[in-house]
Amino acid sequence: VWTARFVEGVQVARRTLAALGNTVSADRVRLLSALAFAISVGGDYAAATATFNQARALAEQVGNERAMADVLHMQTTHHFVYAEFAEGIRVGLRAAETFERESALWDLCSVQAFVIFQDGNLGSREQATRLADKTLGLAERLGHLGAAFMVLADRIRVASRGAPPSSSARRTALPTTRWAVRLSIPVVRTKWSQMSVAAVYPAAAASSIRAVSQDASRTTSAARSVAARVPSSVRGTTE
Repeated sequence: VWTARFVEGVQVARRTLAALGNTVSADRVRLLSALAFAISVGGDYAAATATFNQARALAEQVGNERAMADVLHMQTTHHFVYAEFAEGIRVGLRAAETFERESALWDLCSVQAFVIFQDGNLGSREQATRLADKTLGLAERLGHLGAAFMVLADRIRVASRGAPPSSSARRTALPTTRWAVRLSIPVVRTKWSQMSVAAVYPAAAASSIRAVSQDASRTTSAARSVAARVPSSVRGTTE
């Protein structure tokens, strides 16, 4: 999924589910949530939502809290993709409770980073104030590049919002860019790092924003193309 090979992600998940047959297990729950996530980022909101619903129902049937948390973790990202930020925060915090209780630190770090960023998108700082330092520290200790980037991107967004760039904003922008460059996701390396620099260095803003707009346009076109290539039998079937 993270390399934008959405069709292949859906196909692999469905082949694996077929191999499991009618087995009712936590593994099947997690595979359904992975399938839902791949469908979601591929552009089919309705099929993704239906598959997440199926995964949660199966997790309840199995009675496995960790498997349910894994579903909610993926669902947090789904809500983020479709700008359903309040719902993303709600399910993300529920997943985080289980991850923290079971010391699943990588997943805890990941889901909290998405909660922080979505909270910021709603104009709130409640979750960021409560979780940001802890999440960033954990991300740095674990080497979780994606989570560290999300927290730093949220900070630079706040530091540069509605005011001339401050020295603290500049100090945040450069590590944010370094984290972005270390990530292996091309759209993150280009779009987000350019946005961070443009936000605090106005002299570079015009060229950076043009590059970001071009990159965003290519990304949108690619996502639509991928969604169109997903076979209808895959997009429309959640059983």
